[in-house]
Amino acid sequence: MAKHRPKRLTVLYIRKHIKEPGRHTDGPASNGLSVLAKLRYGQLVIFFEQAVRIRGKATMLRLGEFPYITLREARGVAAANIRAIREGRDPRKRWDTNFRELAMEYIELVALGGTWSPGGRSRPTWTNTLTTYAFPVIGLMHPRDIDSAHIMEILLPIWIKKHKTARDLAGRISKVLKYAKAWGYCDSDPAQIALEGLFPVHIQTKHRKCVDHEFLGEAMRIVAASDGDPIAVNALLVVTLTGVRSIEARRATWDQIDLDNRVWHIPAANIKNKRDHFVPLSEAVIALLKDTLERTGPGTQWVFPAPKGGMMHSDNLKKPLRDNGIDADVHGSRSSLRTWAILEDIDDNAAEAVLAHKERNVYVRTTLFKARITIMNDWADHLNLWPLPSRENTTP
Repeated sequence: MAKHRPKRLTVLYIRKHIKEPGRHTDGPASNGLSVLAKLRYGQLVIFFEQAVRIRGKATMLRLGEFPYITLREARGVAAANIRAIREGRDPRKRWDTNFRELAMEYIELVALGGTWSPGGRSRPTWTNTLTTYAFPVIGLMHPRDIDSAHIMEILLPIWIKKHKTARDLAGRISKVLKYAKAWGYCDSDPAQIALEGLFPVHIQTKHRKCVDHEFLGEAMRIVAASDGDPIAVNALLVVTLTGVRSIEARRATWDQIDLDNRVWHIPAANIKNKRDHFVPLSEAVIALLKDTLERTGPGTQWVFPAPKGGMMHSDNLKKPLRDNGIDADVHGSRSSLRTWAILEDIDDNAAEAVLAHKERNVYVRTTLFKARITIMNDWADHLNLWPLPSRENTTP
């Protein structure tokens, strides 16, 4: 908390000085506007709220999450709400809404519904694509005034060069308009009409870059011997050894790790297939986790914290690969593992269980944990990552 709080909130104050849960008012003549900081999935989030009286009843209106709605926008909405109340209207109905307001409201509701994984890419991707492509054209328009020509104006410039982005964007616009239709703001979904009128585009599938499984161990030893952030390096090595996704490792907390029983429990909320996943830990992984714990010290929430605290960003995992000239994606190690499993004649169901793929044989009602213990140990032996070049005197 800053020692000298400004009379009115500023963007700098919100960004730099609100670090703990609590409420901060926008000062006098604020139309009841305040910001509420609260913890969500261990992360501090900041909402704009407005205290008003509607027909004599005290009501708290949530205006949106910072920075998806700016301080200036929040003040404008707060002023508009006060005008609506004075005119005898209920601002919660917001018949004078626009596409941008409804889109941000829809994003907020989907995030609260738990469909999107906390800290994942879904929310920022939705927000960024709508902000970049849709809002400049239809952001301030009422949904009933949007037609298929507006959607064509948004999609055509990127339909060929960024085809996947365009199709995903069309789907997002469509969902927002369906949400608006459910509220009675419009009667049709012009995004679907525009999609039906656009021409087909052939897109060649691009696979994730990966290191051949025969050379992956050597590549990781090069990374380990470099002078990069040891926590990020350990995280990258654990991802490589276990076959988990980057986001699952970055979200890992110490209460998920059982070093004594050599198992890592990834809860359903943290994994793509939304099913609890139990990862057997090889000797090399155990050693890396112990080394990480010695470096971070007890009491840390995240197994692999970012250099400045908090959950590690995906770029922290990519950096050791880039810095050592390894042309591969972090996710590519899963492809290397799967290829190795095929060449080693490992049972397909067991190999798919290792990777926790979303689609699996519905008739297989076991996680094949014992088989995966053997697979993880054999994969670790194949990579031969411990002891690492820079830690030759350390034993697991």
